Amino acid sequence: MYRSEIKPKFREAVDKLKILFPTGYEFIKEIINGEYFGFWLSSSTNAHLYYKNAYFLYLEPDINKIIIRKEFHQRIHENTKDFSNKIFDKPIEKIIEDLNGFNEGWAVRNGDTIELRSKTPELFFEELLELIKSKY
Repeated sequence: MYRSEIKPKFREAVDKLKILFPTGYEFIKEIINGEYFGFWLSSSTNAHLYYKNAYFLYLEPDINKIIIRKEFHQRIHENTKDFSNKIFDKPIEKIIEDLNGFNEGWAVRNGDTIELRSKTPELFFEELLELIKSKY
């Protein structure tokens, strides 16, 4: 029912994370593979992350980081709603602060984006998914 729509360009970008950012790679691959019920991605070069019929964030994988932002690219999938304001900015930053991410440097705020760097712990991704589910 909730299936990711992945384009080759995005898959290539995700595959580049495998060596330098394995936790980020696993997080995205598990969503693509449908391991988290209700979560799915719609991609071209980058991806929109959805939970059921709601958009939550924009993902831009790079070789050693994942950039996340609230704003979607062009438009979200039809028959979905924009719920990004329910997790940005305070709720997502609270997870990062609780895990000491800004101080340890694995999370960096750049204007309207947050860069998740290679030392981002698996726990961050687990808590992010729980946050999204709680705001649906």
